Amino acid sequence: ENANPGRYSPVIWRKMHAYFQKNKEDFLKHYHKRSNVESTFSMIKMRLGEFLKSKTYEAQRNELVMKFIVHNICCLVSEIFENDIHVDFRSELKTFIDDNRIFGQ
Repeated sequence: ENANPGRYSPVIWRKMHAYFQKNKEDFLKHYHKRSNVESTFSMIKMRLGEFLKSKTYEAQRNELVMKFIVHNICCLVSEIFENDIHVDFRSELKTFIDDNRIFGQ
């Protein structure tokens, strides 16, 4: 509604605006995914810093993976406390080990 390409806009803007007008649901579906990703990256940067301290590529990759793991754990803990959820991690871990046989049993 508020977006108006105007008569002096570049051709590409007019084409994209026309595509948006014809395919709003498809556009918004993809845009929502993008906004979720950007929100998650923003949360991680605010909580854990926006720079990597490692020097090598492999170490930077590991550091980044750890930041995502820490972020997910923080979200999990937050949901547990906010929604008064009881989780028995010991039984869950035992079930996971039994189901996957990851420790050579």
